Amino acid sequence: MHEGHRQRMLEKLASESTLQDHELLEILLFYAIPRKNTNEIAHSLIDACGGLGNVFRADVGKLASVNGVGKSTAAYLKTIGAVFGRVNADAHAESSQMIFSYHDFSAYIAERYKNAEEEILELFAVDGKNKIVFAQSYSTGDRDRVALGGTDVSRFISAHGPKGVVIAHSHPSAPATPSAQDDDFTRLAYVVCSINNVALIDHVIVGTDGAYSYYLTGELEKIRDNYNIETMMRRARNNK
Repeated sequence: MHEGHRQRMLEKLASESTLQDHELLEILLFYAIPRKNTNEIAHSLIDACGGLGNVFRADVGKLASVNGVGKSTAAYLKTIGAVFGRVNADAHAESSQMIFSYHDFSAYIAERYKNAEEEILELFAVDGKNKIVFAQSYSTGDRDRVALGGTDVSRFISAHGPKGVVIAHSHPSAPATPSAQDDDFTRLAYVVCSINNVALIDHVIVGTDGAYSYYLTGELEKIRDNYNIETMMRRARNNK
């Protein structure tokens, strides 16, 4: 009996018929509760939580307390809710992509890192329309160290295909002034970007005294002058 009803519900879904909230939830529950009438359980969940959306926002304990649900099904519903949350966050991020500008980005990063208690390093992908389309964070959990190498930058470029890359990181317990390691990493990132025909747009550091921009201070231009491929090849020839 249940199998026939379930097949009819799936056919209704496939035909793009308008399904009520409890019917959508009923179909989802097919895959968590194989041998029970999930129609009744769907109604009970919606009634207990006050609506379909609230079912996926409820905590596991409340879901498990509904007759016929139990811990396993509650975890299943909670996982679906978490997936919805991630998808909605991604959609929001996509709709609010910011256009990169040097001054605005420095202010944005200063605000983004103002409460950071550990050193964070992020790579931002910039597309051909100067939009920031993706950000990837790296952290070791330490207050004063985050390790990233040329291979990581190369992988980021390969995965996201940006026209440009912006680096940002925090100095939670130190001024924004770049360290020798920061300078070395910026040079390395510039070379990796160059090899991949990608622009290194800026490297912004946020510290206890504000924000530092390699571009706005002119340091990035010096790196470009000294570490572009032609200059490095000329040096190599001269050293032979």
